[in-house]
Amino acid sequence: MAALFEQLARAWLAVKPPASARFRGLRIFAADGVVWSMPDTAENREAFSGGRNQ
Repeated sequence: MAALFEQLARAWLAVKPPASARFRGLRIFAADGVVWSMPDTAENREAFSGGRNQ
């Protein structure tokens, strides 16, 4: 996990982000709590399976 973090940190720091990629003056690197939403169709359930809490 540490090696992955190091690789990502180097890649993130190599690119100058736009001003919109800042929150209160700090660079944003990751955000937790992402929720993906998609239509509840038979095709999507077959392709992506259901959530474990559904």
